[in-house]
Amino acid sequence: MCDLSDENLLKYYHCYKQLVRLHQEFEFGNNPPIPEVFSEKLCRSICNFLPSHTRDYDALNNNEKIEIKATGTDRGTTSINLTSEFDTVYWLVFDLDNDNLNITIIPKKPACKK
Repeated sequence: MCDLSDENLLKYYHCYKQLVRLHQEFEFGNNPPIPEVFSEKLCRSICNFLPSHTRDYDALNNNEKIEIKATGTDRGTTSINLTSEFDTVYWLVFDLDNDNLNITIIPKKPACKK
């Protein structure tokens, strides 16, 4: 099993940051997507969440089911399956230029009743 220490998560982050710089240097378009396994493990580590044992959500915080998404900018896009069984979205926005991470917590709104 992989060691998910803070040191290894940081090591991966720095490699990803190098990949983004090469991506920009070679004009390969926008930033490459942030690998979801990395962002999910990082968020669980930072927030002390337990991993999910289902594909319907990414983490557990007591009984709260959490979906984790990540983008490389605050204007980044991601997709989300709104029929999944989660309570809250944790949106990680990486600011690679300043080595900052912002986590926005978004509660899932209940479906409108007709």
